[in-house]
Amino acid sequence: MRFDDFKRESIKLFQNYFDKVHRLQKFIQKYNTILFSKFIIFTEFNSHYAVELLGGTQPPVRLVPLVRKSNFVEAMFDPFVSSTGATSYAFSMQDAQNLGFIGIAFHRGISQIDASERLPFYSKFYTRFGGADNDGIIDIGRNGHKITFEDCICVSAEKGAIRCRYFQFAAVCGKSGLSISSLQEFYNSILRIEEGKEIVGVRYAESDEKIWKSAQLQTLFMSNGVHETSIGAFLSAHPEIITKGLSCLNFYYEPTFPWLEHDGSVEDKFINPDLLVQRLDGHFDIVDLKLAGLEKKKLTKGQRKRRRFIDYVSEGLAQLANYEFYCSFDKNKEFIYNKYGISVDRPKLHLVVGSQENVDPAEVREALRAYDSDRFSVIDYDSLVRAYLISD
Repeated sequence: MRFDDFKRESIKLFQNYFDKVHRLQKFIQKYNTILFSKFIIFTEFNSHYAVELLGGTQPPVRLVPLVRKSNFVEAMFDPFVSSTGATSYAFSMQDAQNLGFIGIAFHRGISQIDASERLPFYSKFYTRFGGADNDGIIDIGRNGHKITFEDCICVSAEKGAIRCRYFQFAAVCGKSGLSISSLQEFYNSILRIEEGKEIVGVRYAESDEKIWKSAQLQTLFMSNGVHETSIGAFLSAHPEIITKGLSCLNFYYEPTFPWLEHDGSVEDKFINPDLLVQRLDGHFDIVDLKLAGLEKKKLTKGQRKRRRFIDYVSEGLAQLANYEFYCSFDKNKEFIYNKYGISVDRPKLHLVVGSQENVDPAEVREALRAYDSDRFSVIDYDSLVRAYLISD
């Protein structure tokens, strides 16, 4: 089976399933609080295909496909696993087929106490498998096939760095022998609507909504191969993370503004900021989203007296300064106000980048001395998650 066929059939069958569940909400009171997945993520590995469901919305919308590519299927559960594999795994399936896991936390290289402190949602899992001495979490095996994970999490740690993967729903299918008919048969077996069977790939609005949304965001920014646009799309689909995490009233995601006025030095025709967030006074600030930069040990360099940001961060700050420059011209400001109702007055410029692993708050403050710290700020993703979790 080709990857395109796997994607097409998966989207069709999950979409039909969610639409059917939605129609039943009129008759079954239990289903009234369902939040349906919005994103469907596909990954092609050397020997397997994988599909994941992410997000929560009511009513169901057309599933938005996202595509990742990776060589080694075990890296789906543990990003630290190299292309050559691990020498031992905390949980080995030995080429099992037709297995399903629900509500389980898999972990390795980290204590349960440390995992709960770093990842607030970890303590919600009461069934846990793991080991301290393994260098991989889950071994599916080359011939592992039709294995599903519902409401499961994988947490791994190496040299002080932590990675997590939360699976609202995920399925792994071996490429060998997979056909359209066998895939349809597999999906039909798990996407049944019957008494006593939980709905697949959804969440319920009253069930720790903040916790699982935080889990999904942390999974995204801690994952390899994720694009900035995927993080932005997730935050746009769950606006409360931004409004509560950044204490703003409202925001616009990726608006496009034409350069109507400038000083003659501008060659671009448009700007496309990630977010414009509305302050409590009604004016808007500007936010740029970068990846967490997990491969970077620190986001600053130099000793205290010469502390500065690495280029990756400096580029983001320069982008924010360019957006502010756009807003310094009256014709540009008039355009965005007339079209969007966006009023810009001395905007603060926020760069969301990094995690608590590579962001030292004291060093960030020192590096910001080269900027106007009343306007510029650097916010790591873990801080955004914590702000969202403690908000009212």
